[in-house]
Amino acid sequence: MALATPADLSDFLDANLARRRKDLSSLVLEWRSRPRDTTGERQYRRLVVVMLYAHWEGFIKDASHAYMKHVTAQRLKVGDICLALRAVAVRGHVMANGSAKKSSAHARLLAALMSQQAEVFDRYPYACIDTESNLSSKVFREIIDTLGLRFLTAYELLSHRLDANLVNERNNIAHGRLSDPDFGETNQLVDEIWKKMNSFKHQLEDSAQRRLYLA
Repeated sequence: MALATPADLSDFLDANLARRRKDLSSLVLEWRSRPRDTTGERQYRRLVVVMLYAHWEGFIKDASHAYMKHVTAQRLKVGDICLALRAVAVRGHVMANGSAKKSSAHARLLAALMSQQAEVFDRYPYACIDTESNLSSKVFREIIDTLGLRFLTAYELLSHRLDANLVNERNNIAHGRLSDPDFGETNQLVDEIWKKMNSFKHQLEDSAQRRLYLA
């Protein structure tokens, strides 16, 4: 899918998030219908944490890749895009030569960076975005920076709870620890994570519409 227009991107994000919401909502409804602190409820609580994390990481990854595809589809020159995406474009040259100590290597690097400004931005999205299979607030911030976006206040306010009550609890469960996530925190986190995913969706749509990826 080319995702050439803002509408294409929005349609993709809507469909992706709607499918995830449907998948998780039925599980959350079943969990919330069970008597609190029973064996069955605690089992469902752990499952909710694991699935909530899965959809959190999955959506951020899919949405970021889609946005990168949208920017790539504009066929822009590297010199015409924002600094963050320019960094993505020249990453290979920097990694290959940036640690060299010889001036000749630095000159080659500088020449490559300057010549690349006139090339069309065309990067494989899946190589640019890495959730590290552990999408903490730190990793999420790095993804935001890579895309050239602003780390919103809404993201900042949820950072600690995201790390402590979703990422860490998911890791505990996935690694076989006998962990019981807090009921109240889990209950609130379901709604907060959906809000955060929606905020990210709207941020990508706004950036595409206003062409904020331009220099």
